[in-house]
Amino acid sequence: MKLAIGSDHAGYRLKSRLIAWLRSASGGRHHVQDVGCPGLDSCDYPDFAAAVARSVKRGRASRGILICGTGIGMGMAANKIAGIRAAVSWNPATAALAAEHNDANVLCLPARFVGSQKAQDMIRAFLRTPFGGGRHARRVRKINQLMLCLWLLGGAVLLRADDATSSDMAAQHFQAGLAYERLGRLQDAYTELQLACALETSDAKMALALGVVALRLGREEVAQRSLEHSLALDANSVASYYELALLYEKQKAIERAIDSWNRFLDLNRDELLKIEARRHIHVLESQRS
Repeated sequence: MKLAIGSDHAGYRLKSRLIAWLRSASGGRHHVQDVGCPGLDSCDYPDFAAAVARSVKRGRASRGILICGTGIGMGMAANKIAGIRAAVSWNPATAALAAEHNDANVLCLPARFVGSQKAQDMIRAFLRTPFGGGRHARRVRKINQLMLCLWLLGGAVLLRADDATSSDMAAQHFQAGLAYERLGRLQDAYTELQLACALETSDAKMALALGVVALRLGREEVAQRSLEHSLALDANSVASYYELALLYEKQKAIERAIDSWNRFLDLNRDELLKIEARRHIHVLESQRS
């Protein structure tokens, strides 16, 4: 397994011993990336917490290990990186539960309170324990949802400390959302597409996808905002005009619906869909008169 490991000066000695063990046969012959610190000189733990967390986030490492005096500071810093679930553990049982219940991807160790053997037992438990899924997956999804805030309220703001690769993360959530939609798992699709749109606010296709799923779930306010945002980004989005026209009809917003159908007619080349659009316009104009 590819592992990223880092420490501050308080965890340097333990880190050095653990690296040697992790690379050995008894430790599993893991591929270990040491991000620092390089020695016993005083240093700032957030720098190394961020380096390990970003390595995990970007897929360069499957799991991360962080070591400071208590593990607490490292955990606080690592959890500021989007997509990271860092757990401070003090024994093998809590290390295993962090993996099983919380799907933790970074383990934080307290160098001042555990020796080498106990640290090895904790790492072994952490790496060998699979995520339990089920009810725990629902709870982890809620943790992930806490990364976004205000977007659905109209602010399009994501509260996060690290956005170096937010576009990459948005693309991953977008693809997951599309996959869930194909499987008919609309609530999961909605959650993934919310995350995608919060991370990437200037992608018309993501906004359109969220609007479509929101509409299928009956969340008309979110659907309207997302579809209108999609058109603000791409004024020639045929699919956005189609979905909005149907939504405006449902809302009895006749003028808006007619305008959307007319724009759809101007842009669409499918004759059968044009016939459908003209039929809708005819019905709406009769209602207007």
